[in-house]
Amino acid sequence: MRIRKTTLVRQKNISSWTSCQTITQNLFELYDDLSCVDIQHTLEISTTDPFSTFEKGFELAQLNSDLIVFIDHFPCPAEVIKSFAKHNKNSNRPDIIIHIFGDFTLQAAQWLDAEDELKEFNIKFICASDAQAGLLNKLIANPRNIESHFFPLRENAHNFNQETRSKIRQELQVKEDEVIFIYTGRLSMQKNVIELASMLNEFQKAFQLKFKLLIAGPFDDLGIPYIGQYSQEGAYCTRWLKQIPNYDFVQYLGNLKSDELHDYYCASDCFISLSTHNDEDFGMSPCEAAATGLPLILTNWGGYFSFKKYFKNTLLVETNFKKSDSSRPFPEKKSLFKTLINFFENFNPIERAASNQCSLELMRENISNTIKDLETTKFLGFKEEMIRVGARFSATKNSPFSGVRGSYSDLYYKLYNSYVESEKDNV
Repeated sequence: MRIRKTTLVRQKNISSWTSCQTITQNLFELYDDLSCVDIQHTLEISTTDPFSTFEKGFELAQLNSDLIVFIDHFPCPAEVIKSFAKHNKNSNRPDIIIHIFGDFTLQAAQWLDAEDELKEFNIKFICASDAQAGLLNKLIANPRNIESHFFPLRENAHNFNQETRSKIRQELQVKEDEVIFIYTGRLSMQKNVIELASMLNEFQKAFQLKFKLLIAGPFDDLGIPYIGQYSQEGAYCTRWLKQIPNYDFVQYLGNLKSDELHDYYCASDCFISLSTHNDEDFGMSPCEAAATGLPLILTNWGGYFSFKKYFKNTLLVETNFKKSDSSRPFPEKKSLFKTLINFFENFNPIERAASNQCSLELMRENISNTIKDLETTKFLGFKEEMIRVGARFSATKNSPFSGVRGSYSDLYYKLYNSYVESEKDNV
């Protein structure tokens, strides 16, 4: 394979999303040590105003790259590519790789506006999960433009450490035979963290089991913007303070740094998340937790389902995604209880080892194959469904997928039915 002269594109300012900060840096390290690319430039973009984007497209056109790789969620790659196509005088167009984050549908109007320019290139959209790839397949005409690969983790950054486990458990005053569940990430409505604590409280009372739930992360008042349900500042924290203090098995650790999270992953026995966030395309927290050897209990929603491909100790909770039953996707309590019983019946704290299933080294092989395949992967445009999505975001950007009586619209259910999976679908 020939060595490609490569430009990486990322935002200049640090993302406000901690997970995106980690993902972007890991992707940078992935390409930086990839044998088939020669990174000659890293183009950093600080704003998304029309002039700045136009200027960066001109700057990109002067670099004479063979390969352009977008490794960040900001700004929308479509706007940069549109400007670049207008300024590029070279008849040999570079190939393009775009790593897709959870905001692809949010940017539907920008992608549609650049459709003609995008057709001038060979493009690969790299999704972080099979569910997200399923979503893009409903919007993009050429299925060969789409691939699914987990976001990578740095080697040896999440190894299990027994000494750390013993130390933290002693500080928590938790015995070795007492189970610790842990949730880390944003605390918001669609992450269902308060509901998680409530259902675990019911489970504990019903089965007379003793365990602890550690929770770490920032409070987030993001409601359900896709259907226009926005929260007031401090609303989620207020709900938390009213309900969580009633559960003596719950301990809030605050918003922790990466090394602190690693210590608590080592000390815990299972990572658990009941998130049904509208764009749960991946999950950096469960991925880092699983790398330390932690079993996972996750909803079968979105990117979470793909964890079974990489980590064998993953148990999935069914998600209710029926318009007649709920205004939004929601974890089923009965399925959670069955999953928890399964976990307790088979749990063995001695069987604990770190996993490298999502390491940079393994991902480099996948990306090398992707780059090779790019030479015959022309972008052919968007499907009719993408036009509908773009129209919704243009017409009602504050509630693009709102339906009747505060529920999701038919368009949302049609698009996102790939985000809920069942075991039989993957046998």
